[in-house]
Amino acid sequence: MSHKWLAFYGLLIITVSFLHVVYRGRAYRTTQNSINLMHHRDATTMALFYIPLGIVLIEMSVQLRPPESVASALLWVHLPLAVAFLVLLLVLRFWLTGLHSRHHGRLGRLCAALFAGTLGTGSVLIWQM
Repeated sequence: MSHKWLAFYGLLIITVSFLHVVYRGRAYRTTQNSINLMHHRDATTMALFYIPLGIVLIEMSVQLRPPESVASALLWVHLPLAVAFLVLLLVLRFWLTGLHSRHHGRLGRLCAALFAGTLGTGSVLIWQM
């Protein structure tokens, strides 16, 4: 398997798991149904497993790439976005949950914006490999 395919599968796992969290959160926000809240919480917990799994696949693809590949300056934009996204995802899941904080929705949108920036810069980095 090519190193780019590993990166693609990692990117796919991360994207699908995060979009599932967003979808379930929006479903709860729209319906205020406790079942949707439970699904949102479960999706977030699963994403905390699948996102690191996707990161490991991407890192494996980076390690398998040809040695002449050099990281660009875009990596220094990507890394702070990725770290901020993961930290905020943990904060939203374990500290500022939607049941206990009125800021959960706003921070959730910030998390989605950080994810979009991470996805955009990461996709370009993978494409440049």
